[in-house]
Amino acid sequence: TDLAPLASIFCLHLRRGERDLGILNLYLPQGEDLDPDTREFLQTLLDETALVLESLQAQKREFIILQQMRHQTDIQDLQLEFLENVQETLRADFVLLHIMGDQEPQPKDVRIGDYPQLSSSLIEGVVEGVQKSRQPLLLGEVEGEPGSVQGVRSLISAPLVISDEPAFGVILAGRKHSTKFSSRHLSLLQTLAGQLSLVVRNAELQAEIEFTSIMAERTRLAREIHDGLAQTLGFLKLQVAQMENYLASDNIGRLQNSLSMTYKVLSEAYLDVRQAIDDLRITPGSEGLESWVRETCLEFEENTGLKVNLQGDPATENLPPEIQVQLIRIIQEALSNIRKHAQASQAWIEVHQEGQNFKVEIRDDGRGFHPDELPGVSKYGLQGMHERSDLIGADLFIISAPEEGTIVKVQVPVPTGESIS
Repeated sequence: TDLAPLASIFCLHLRRGERDLGILNLYLPQGEDLDPDTREFLQTLLDETALVLESLQAQKREFIILQQMRHQTDIQDLQLEFLENVQETLRADFVLLHIMGDQEPQPKDVRIGDYPQLSSSLIEGVVEGVQKSRQPLLLGEVEGEPGSVQGVRSLISAPLVISDEPAFGVILAGRKHSTKFSSRHLSLLQTLAGQLSLVVRNAELQAEIEFTSIMAERTRLAREIHDGLAQTLGFLKLQVAQMENYLASDNIGRLQNSLSMTYKVLSEAYLDVRQAIDDLRITPGSEGLESWVRETCLEFEENTGLKVNLQGDPATENLPPEIQVQLIRIIQEALSNIRKHAQASQAWIEVHQEGQNFKVEIRDDGRGFHPDELPGVSKYGLQGMHERSDLIGADLFIISAPEEGTIVKVQVPVPTGESIS
């Protein structure tokens, strides 16, 4: 590219503290320059972007560590309990569990019982051979065999496998001076190894699901902060700079207007933060969704002065907790949209069971909207409600028209075998 006509290059850093995250280069045509307000605006956007990037990176690192620690703790407890059961069932003197899975960067051995203190090339060879071959092995008499340990009489071993995948571990049991193992013991060990394989894999999948859910929730919170509070603070920063200019130029009229606007924006931001804190603080009590909905309505009325009429029967003792959580978050998001955008005088929440479906309806008497004219911030709130509905297999309907209010309907099937009383 020919840069000859360019008079200047402006470099703005994407930085957090002493850490550089990137740089923005602006190439201006000859004779043009950046005014101070534009520079301030661009730097504010970059500072906000850097904050979000650093926050997301920190969250990812934090939750990867927490996920690994929790996963390791859960798996270790399962492994020890399982090995104790194997030792008791087989009347073995010692049991070895050798794991080489996706969650273990290095092979990990868990031992219980009177495991030989001396290294045994025979035991190591059995473990390696069983894992590679994916076949169980019975050694009835090993005393005197090359690489054996004195006092160890009999060994049995079985691989940990799922379907046609390579073995991700091996379980080995040994007897010392008692009766040697038989083919019946080996068959029993194979059955136990199959059970352990499923347990370990299910634990890994559960940890992954929990980790993904937590990360999704944190990402949603980060997005809401970015699209709400962070943008508000950026706007207020620019407003304060403008007010300084108005004060310096003795433009009292514009200064008063800016002060009024700033106060209004700060009031809205305060309500946003307070409601976000209340939404996170409110947790399901012993009464389930019913107490949760009532507390949410009371908090909303206290924060906004807007009356919320609760209708129907929200008694949902047997509705699964994961469904209750998502339903209350949808209600909270709908109420938040009413406060921010509806200009309503009151709202209604109706919850009830209809056949095999549990239904929630939130409506207001506000100004409503046309789908093509929906503000960007509102779209993010509706997107969040759709995401939560998808998580629980619910249908979400949003009905609105200008000057006719808005209705949010959620319909979720009640799990088979569970009733709501």
